Parts: sequence; C-alpha cells; structure tokens
Amino acid sequence: MNPEERLLTVREVAELLRLSTHTVRLWLQTGKLRGLRVGRRWRVRESDLHAFLKAAETADKEGGKVSQQGIFSPLSSSGGMKASAKQILDFFSEQVSKLFFEDLQRPLWKNYPNHLSDPVEALALFLEGYAYERNVSPKSYKSTAAATVMELRTLEQPRLWEEYASRLRSSGKKPNPQCDPLYHTDLKCSCVVCMFGKDNIVRLAKEGLEAGNIRGVHRKLDSVRGIGGKIASVFLRDVAVYFGLTKYLKNVEDRWLLQPVDLWVRRTVSILARAHSMNDKEMAQWIVENASEPERANQGIWYFGSRIVRSEEALEKALRNPETVRALFEDHCATVEEKPVTP
Repeated sequence: MNPEERLLTVREVAELLRLSTHTVRLWLQTGKLRGLRVGRRWRVRESDLHAFLKAAETADKEGGKVSQQGIFSPLSSSGGMKASAKQILDFFSEQVSKLFFEDLQRPLWKNYPNHLSDPVEALALFLEGYAYERNVSPKSYKSTAAATVMELRTLEQPRLWEEYASRLRSSGKKPNPQCDPLYHTDLKCSCVVCMFGKDNIVRLAKEGLEAGNIRGVHRKLDSVRGIGGKIASVFLRDVAVYFGLTKYLKNVEDRWLLQPVDLWVRRTVSILARAHSMNDKEMAQWIVENASEPERANQGIWYFGSRIVRSEEALEKALRNPETVRALFEDHCATVEEKPVTP
C-alpha cells in the first residue's frame, strides 16, 4: 500500500458515485468493492475505487451492468400485505441482521477466540452473553461470572461458585442462588457446569444443530438453573448464525425453538401476519415458515425494533411500507458510520 494514497470514507465514496452509504457499505461487506476495516469503520483506497469503476465500465461495454440494484434490490410495496411481509422478513434476514452481528454478536464472540476448542472460554462466552440476560439480573453479574471463569481457568465446582459469590459480595452485590446458573449444590445439581460437565457448551450446541437435534440441545440448556427456554433459544439462534448453519436447517424439525420471542418479535409478527391472537410458539413458527433464513430474520427483527425505531408506534408505521423500513435502516447506517469511535 502506498502510504501517501488517500483513504476515502464510505460517505465520500457514496457522494462520488451519487449512491447511498448503505449501498456502498453492502458492496464492501460482500467484497464487490475492496476496502479496509479500521475498527468499526470502512475505508477505501482511491486505487481500489478506480479499479472498481473501470471494471464497471468494462462490464457495461460488454453488455453487462454493475448497478446498485445488483447488490440491493429495492423493496416493493406492491403485491399485497403477504408479499410485503415476506420482503420485510427477508430484508431483516439479509441486511438488518448484519448490523446485529457487527454491533453485538461478533464483538462478544471475538473476545473468546477459542470458544470451539476451549471449554473454559466457551463457558465464559455463554455466561457473559446469554446466561444472565433475564430482566431481573444486574448486568454486573454476567461480567463477574465470565471474569471468574477466565481467571480461575477451571470448571471445578464448588470452587467456581464460591469465588464468584465472594466477588459479588465484595462489590456490594448479593448472590441469588435460586436462579444463578453457577450456583452449585451437592444433590441433583442443575448448575451449568454440572449439566455440561467438562464438555464445551458451544461445540455441543453446534454439533446438536448440525445433527438436527434441536429439541435435545434446547432441552438441555433449558434445564440449567436460571436459563429457561427463551435464553436457550437466543443462544442456539446465535450459534446457528455464527457458524453459518441457517441455510442448512431447512425442514429440520423443531426449528421454531431457535426463535426467541420477545416484545419486539411479538409486535412485529402481529403487524406483519395481521394476527394479534398468536401465542409465542405460533409466532416463532410463522417466522420459520415465512423467512428465508429465520434465525437471521429474528436477529433483524429485534435490532430494528430496539435499536432503530425504538417505539411501538414507529414500528407499526414503518411496517406498513417496505420502503419505509429501508429508509429508516439507511438513516441508521449513516448514523452508525458517523458515530465517533472510542479509543
């Protein structure tokens, strides 16, 4: 690389090409346009942009066409509500879920690079990202649990619980044995360590999904103290996405168990399906039946609701028209791009 060569931002490239920043970012993510990752931001060498434009010009002369639509097909509000709902679900799967992954999932999983080979790292990942996601769990519990596991480098009980509880008390927090996944008892213990032994929780989840044993691995996670079905579904959904299993789960029995249903999912499905009387299982099944990649759609639904529209009224208004969904998404992408990165 020439150290004197100018690096362009996504916005600068978009202005030069008279396209949206969203389109440029998608080209970068898919490799159509070469770029560099600098933290969370993209940068494009001038030479790479020139090469891209030259290739586009050549393709056009040869009868091909390099266009914005080739990367992102505009959503259409025609075809009725059912067609629009399918379009929106696929948009959540293909586009919005990428923000979920970049902003939330990848940073977490990147902190534990040996999660497939090291049972200790796998457990720490599960504790930090999933096990304490109940509404009643203070956020400090998950960081304390993960740090305890990583520092002790052991899966031995009751040592883990005793050290973790001690750290909570020293920071002014009170341990909650009734629903803490690390709490250990000597008789029929259902703590996460005793339920999974020295096995790798991430690898077992991955292998279970690959074998089509969704219900079995979900049941095992659900049986851990303090976890429950929803957290089990969140974890398995993210395992499926992280390891690229979503395209291989078609027609797999019990796939609906990879669909955690929360407030945003309920609101979104109620609007798109025009059915306000569905229970959580029916909503999960509806997403599986109507989305091309249901697990990514689920991530996208949550991200769109909680991070982009942020209110029930705004969500209902947006879902009336697929183009509104796209516009709000693009605005959010532009905001994320311009957000200062903390050193």
